[in-house]
Amino acid sequence: MTAERNRILFSASELEQIIPGAQIHPPAEQKGADLEFSGVSIDSRSCSEGDLFVPLAGTRTDGHLFIPAAAERGVAASLVAESVMQKEGRSMRRAAGKAGAALIVVDNPLTALQRLAGAYLDRFPDLVRIGITGSNGKTTTKEMVGSILRLQKETLVTEGNLNSEIGLPLSVFNLRSRHSYAVFEMGMNRPGEMDILAEIVRPDIALVTNIGPAHVGPVGSVAGVAREKSRIFSRFSEGDLGFVYEGDSFRDYLMAASPGRVFDYGETTTPGYENWEDRGLEGIVLNWEGAPIRMEMIGEHNLRNALAAIRVSLAAGASEEAVRKGLESVRPLFGRSRLEHVEVQSPSAGGGGAAGRGPIEVRAFVDCYNANPASMEAALSWIRGVGVSGRRGLVVGPMKELGGAELEEHRRLGRMLADAGADGIFLYGRELEVTEQELVAAGYSGRLSLSVTIDELADQLRNWFAQNDLILIKGSRSAGLERVLDLLRA
Repeated sequence: MTAERNRILFSASELEQIIPGAQIHPPAEQKGADLEFSGVSIDSRSCSEGDLFVPLAGTRTDGHLFIPAAAERGVAASLVAESVMQKEGRSMRRAAGKAGAALIVVDNPLTALQRLAGAYLDRFPDLVRIGITGSNGKTTTKEMVGSILRLQKETLVTEGNLNSEIGLPLSVFNLRSRHSYAVFEMGMNRPGEMDILAEIVRPDIALVTNIGPAHVGPVGSVAGVAREKSRIFSRFSEGDLGFVYEGDSFRDYLMAASPGRVFDYGETTTPGYENWEDRGLEGIVLNWEGAPIRMEMIGEHNLRNALAAIRVSLAAGASEEAVRKGLESVRPLFGRSRLEHVEVQSPSAGGGGAAGRGPIEVRAFVDCYNANPASMEAALSWIRGVGVSGRRGLVVGPMKELGGAELEEHRRLGRMLADAGADGIFLYGRELEVTEQELVAAGYSGRLSLSVTIDELADQLRNWFAQNDLILIKGSRSAGLERVLDLLRA
């Protein structure tokens, strides 16, 4: 990711002050000159002239291998880990120097990236910094808050789910002096990560949407998730504001964890909230301050996201008009509670359902960007209660990062699915073999299949679909369940 090209972010001399021990190795023709950086990138394929390239070590490859490629694309300099420089320094200096790029040796490129982001953020003392975390709903709530605050003043909102120890620092470099607000999503999938993010952002306003068994594997328990999420408050001063869900089982713990002031949000504590109406596939209506707010977002979980967004936005100084217009303009993001209409070409023969009838239209409620036991339960509750003219189908993929609880949670998922009122259940992934066993044991009598490839899953659905069916597609991001829609459309 590369920042906007309308200013210099920082110089090499400033970098030396921010990162103790940094050593700059300029090409011969640039000795004595102070390098300037107009962007920061971790991908050599998207580097631009004047960037600082930050090579990161991944599970499949090491970004240091692409320093020559980044230099060829015109970067001003590349960071290099000291351990790599000791082994490959001569060849790296030759390759970078040939393209006129410098090398900057640091202890750890990722830590350097995070330090640079924190220092850059400090250049905006009047900026209102908002941090949002939680087990579920943080991306959607972030988008809602951003939609409201943009109507108030210039607002930066982190793109997509760039909420990690890598993504969040990259988002910071998109800040400009025109911004009055910055809304950062702050994720956590290992112990200590939230401390890093809180040190970078040091939020003035922080929200924990809820605590649940998402990413429970790396931290060992739901209590461990609460402990790590609570660290979003760790850089609070007395004047900072925190918000937690009124009905969360860890509410008291989260409130006690903050040195600042922490308040509730929710059905009884968000100011001005009166009631709501679930309009099924048409979204929800939230009655607030004596008038309705009509939203295209679907389900009770999005009511709570909206109540959180109202609480945070009011604390940041948003007007009532901005709250209304901002919430009404929010649209579901890719893979997050989004309703899609899909025209399916049915098979020419066999299978039942729509077979041999030509193209039919079905509706897909796509919620496959994340999955954990709590979000599964919420999605199943919604589809159980929504009115449909056709049948209900469930396309369910695995839930990841559950650690030692994975087997039992997938068993419990089978029991939840059995009570979901579905006419067909289509499981995807070997992890769901135990889910299938539970469904059989529970006496589930609808159409049931377990697929291990996306093509097989698409065939199962194509042979079952009938006009006006509604399917829920739910699973962890790594399963890539959205691919089945492309196959069905094709």
